[in-house]
Amino acid sequence: MVLIVWSDANPIAAIKTILARLAYPLLPLSILFIKYYPALGMTYNFWTGAPIYCGVAAGKNQLGRLCLCLGLGVLWRFYMDYRDHETPGRTYRLIAHCVVLAVALHLFQIMDSMTSLGTFVTASTVLTVANIRAVLRKPVLLHAVVICLLVFMSSLVFLSSSPALLAAFGRNPTLTDRTELWDQVLDLDNSSLFGTGYDSFWLGSRLETLWALNPWRPNEAHNGYLEIFLNLGWIGIALLGVVIVRGYRTCVQAWLAGESTGSLRLAFCFAGLIYNFTEAGFFRTQTGSWLFLLLAIMSLPPKLPASGAGNAERFRQRAQPSPLNQRSLKEATA
Repeated sequence: MVLIVWSDANPIAAIKTILARLAYPLLPLSILFIKYYPALGMTYNFWTGAPIYCGVAAGKNQLGRLCLCLGLGVLWRFYMDYRDHETPGRTYRLIAHCVVLAVALHLFQIMDSMTSLGTFVTASTVLTVANIRAVLRKPVLLHAVVICLLVFMSSLVFLSSSPALLAAFGRNPTLTDRTELWDQVLDLDNSSLFGTGYDSFWLGSRLETLWALNPWRPNEAHNGYLEIFLNLGWIGIALLGVVIVRGYRTCVQAWLAGESTGSLRLAFCFAGLIYNFTEAGFFRTQTGSWLFLLLAIMSLPPKLPASGAGNAERFRQRAQPSPLNQRSLKEATA
């Protein structure tokens, strides 16, 4: 699906269309479901009975990922239209972007998905910094911002450097029992080099052991990097590192080249890295953050080689119906 977008004749328009057709219906529709159709937009916690707001998604985490990815897309569209003073209707588009962005922020407030909210705030910072012209002239400033945010979020999540800040977000130092789960899965017998095999850790006796220790029955490590390590070992971590480094380099090159999607790709890439600190989202096609991360780090050659272009043109000519077939089609339609 990502390659279909990038191989479009106008990939920028394709990305804008995808973001618009997802964000403008789904985010307001989530508010509608939550407020007026709770049977569709709400579920309840199995243990406490507290309401869980899911909107058009299947759960609050899925809705959080939706608001994260689409919110970044809407913010990018806002910056694009803000700099565009020639296209008519600019003011109305800016108002529309602000309304949908406000809807996304309101959904963040009511659904209590702190992972998505924290990722959105930091990724929005990267997106904003990348749209400052002075930073484009000094790329080292962008790298410094990215490194500082990564260090800050890593220390906050893994070192509990600011318990007061976690408390302000409604989370305890264990990150809702995540840190305890991380210790438990690492204590299980596992090959540190190869892991247990692709997507096979949460099976058999290991799953029974972890369910006995945790009544909430986890089915993931709630950390994308740890999930890769459990399934694929250090080899998987090394391959993931190659993907991340290469992907970030691709995003930076697009940004430096002045591509309009450069800042958005940087934001999606950064969001994918941060989101996996407390959720397992790598290599999961049902996770929107992974799909948008792929959208950010993938790229295609700017044009086909001469032979390829000729083959494509001949294929299009063969695909055109003959005059006789066109006449038959018109008669059948009539």
